[in-house]
Amino acid sequence: MIENGLLPSISIMVVDNDESSRLHLNETLTELGYRIFEESDLPSAQNRIEKQKIDLVICNVLMPAAEVVEFLLRIKRRRQQTPVILLTSVIDESTRKELTEAGADAFLTRPFRIGRVEEIIATTLLKYDQAAVDVPKSRKRVLVIDDDPEFREFMLQGLKAIGYDAESRSSGAEGLAAFIDQSFDLVIADYMLSDISGIELLGKLREIRAEVPFVIITGYPLAYPLSSAKADGVDAYLRKPFRINQMEQVITSLLYPEKSRKQL
Repeated sequence: MIENGLLPSISIMVVDNDESSRLHLNETLTELGYRIFEESDLPSAQNRIEKQKIDLVICNVLMPAAEVVEFLLRIKRRRQQTPVILLTSVIDESTRKELTEAGADAFLTRPFRIGRVEEIIATTLLKYDQAAVDVPKSRKRVLVIDDDPEFREFMLQGLKAIGYDAESRSSGAEGLAAFIDQSFDLVIADYMLSDISGIELLGKLREIRAEVPFVIITGYPLAYPLSSAKADGVDAYLRKPFRINQMEQVITSLLYPEKSRKQL
């Protein structure tokens, strides 16, 4: 079995000189499943990002504007593939343009909803993952089963970007019907579906075509930990949130094991 997601798979550094703001954002992002690092000033943040792998930076633009611009320029010179989201109140168009030209990838305007935070993070990371993808490797078909429409769209975009044909269904019953009617090379399903658990679905799919790899995804690793997935016989385990390139590694190892071993 492929083990992935033992720790939160996406690390975010929050840079803000306002302690209460940092705490609020830390709590919000931790609730969404991200691994959070906090810094209260730009030099400390710069030092951390040079020494440690960080997937994404969220920085408060209310810190001195000139310092934020220099911070962005330094990040993009040394860590070009590290996206930066700026946390702002209302700013004028010229300031927004200056920050964008310096390397800001997106803006998160206060007050914000949790859903909006998650959406901006996902779309920003997806943009970088798509840019890193080489020529599509195959036209194998993947079935995604998840009752969250935004997550299904994220998965379909990502799978298309890495070269797979993909379809999605919103329930276990719909997924099972699609699996019976069509030919799929791999199935990715959420553990908690609206009508059936992902593991119950796995049992039904294995009765039809036992050789098709099955990847379970979960946003609740305490409710369904890796050890349970091993015992249930799933082929791979991914903990939400994850990046498209991590999903690509999992799929490659299942559909192209020889290719995966050579890469390792």
